[in-house]
Amino acid sequence: MDERERMDLSPVTDMAWQMACVEAAAAKMEFIEPEHFLASLTKLQQMRGGEAASF
Repeated sequence: MDERERMDLSPVTDMAWQMACVEAAAAKMEFIEPEHFLASLTKLQQMRGGEAASF
């Protein structure tokens, strides 16, 4: 069982985590940094049409 499975993430949090992984990989970074999560949260908000997130 990996770390994320033990954390019991909500679906939106899991999506943000996965998107942050993609952001880090695209930047050829070895680690996921806070800016990768910020980028993923920004993209999630844009996907919601820019409305305030309620998660």
